[in-house]
Amino acid sequence: MDTPSFTGDPSMEWWHRLQPLRSVLKQMGLPHRRDGQNLLIPLGPFRTPLKVRYNPANQGFDFHTGWLRAIGITGLVVPYAIWILFAQQVNGLSALCGGLYLMFSLVMLADALYRENLANTLRLGLVTQGNSASRTDIGNQQQGKPCQ
Repeated sequence: MDTPSFTGDPSMEWWHRLQPLRSVLKQMGLPHRRDGQNLLIPLGPFRTPLKVRYNPANQGFDFHTGWLRAIGITGLVVPYAIWILFAQQVNGLSALCGGLYLMFSLVMLADALYRENLANTLRLGLVTQGNSASRTDIGNQQQGKPCQ
């Protein structure tokens, strides 16, 4: 996990805006790495990583879970697999191909669902972290201390 030092370089500003998310990832013990303008959270071998990008328009994070791609591929693969299994004369090879297509689409859906679940968990972690920071600021204001 390389952490560049901030030198006022505007091209690195996006990396520092990811700091709240990076601290949540650190608390959860999840590895992450920088990839261009994205933060990648690897999920293990043979799994697609969760991609996070800072969105300056809403000053939040965009989690790219691959959900739409999984739905699209499944929408194309499942009818084809059903056609292979039931419209053709089923023999060993067509049953194997149809079954593999169905299994592939289900694995893609499960993987996207896992990434979506992780993204929601990270959103909750960010909200919890933001609420605790807000409570600290309110407590500091009541005591006459400056906000952080």
